[in-house]
Amino acid sequence: MASVPEEMLHSIRENPDLQEAFRQEILTEELLNLPAHFSAFHQQYTEDRTRIDQRIDQLEERMEQRFLEVHHRIDRFEQEVHRQTNQTNTRIDQLEERVEQGFAEVYQRIDQTNARIDQLEERVEQGFAEVHQRIDQTNVRIDQLEERVEQGFAEVYQRIDQTNTRIDQLDARVEQGFSEVHDRIDHLRMEVYEISRAQSERIDRVEAKLQRMENDLGFLKGSDRERYYRDNAPSVFGRYLTGIYIPPRDKLVDDAQVVRPLSDEELDELLFTDLIVCGKRRKDRNLLYVVLEISWVIDRNDVERASRRAQILAERGYAVAPAVAGNGVLPDALEEAQAQEVAVLLEGRTIHPARLGE
Repeated sequence: MASVPEEMLHSIRENPDLQEAFRQEILTEELLNLPAHFSAFHQQYTEDRTRIDQRIDQLEERMEQRFLEVHHRIDRFEQEVHRQTNQTNTRIDQLEERVEQGFAEVYQRIDQTNARIDQLEERVEQGFAEVHQRIDQTNVRIDQLEERVEQGFAEVYQRIDQTNTRIDQLDARVEQGFSEVHDRIDHLRMEVYEISRAQSERIDRVEAKLQRMENDLGFLKGSDRERYYRDNAPSVFGRYLTGIYIPPRDKLVDDAQVVRPLSDEELDELLFTDLIVCGKRRKDRNLLYVVLEISWVIDRNDVERASRRAQILAERGYAVAPAVAGNGVLPDALEEAQAQEVAVLLEGRTIHPARLGE
């Protein structure tokens, strides 16, 4: 290792600027800054230690205060225990006095009870003597009663024999009467059967006539309703559609057949649909086919037919809205229509638009 000349060392020691320049060249930046960092660390340590000592002093003061409070509470508790102990001892003394007095009263009442028991024993002995005497008297009366009962039973048996003889005579008369009654009942049954058969034939004829009249009336009402909705389609559906018309059924069936062949059942369903109305939606101008089933009173079958027949067209790409129309609707039919999204129209007014209002 090379030695530093003595003259250079002397110059460095005598010249502070030279010392600083020499220090900057030899020492790293971390070593140069170490005194400043150490001074800052020492100052921070001194401040932290001061705060810690202050908190320790405060904690000692609070602990001293808490210890004093605990000692005070212990003193009060000992005083309270002593007071309650004195009260308890006083009550025990009073209770002992009352118990002694109570035992004296109990012994006195036991003596009185024993005296009453002795008196009761005397009365019981006297009562038993009277009971035995009355039992003897009762036995005498029972013997007399047995004699009378024996005599009475003999008379009863005699009367029973007489009654049985009369019952045998009555049985013979009843048997003869029942035989006559059965003969008359059989005769009446034959007459009733003939009358009932004649009435049943008349009722069957009347019911058949009523059924034909009901069918004719339903057909007339249905035809009238179909004609109403056919003639008034623009006013009935104008709220939802524009450019309303009734498409030719044969052309509609042919077009659907082209898209996908129809089975015989599907063909019948479309041909027997009561009414199909076509128009453009007012909301989006898209073409919509309303598949309508019409009855005087709408039931679940009408709702199911409308939904089923509309589905045939929907499967072939047609935008459809199933609907039912009439003058009334059964509650279960209305629930079914709401569940299957089938529109409901009563007397030309829509009460449940379903897909018509989409």
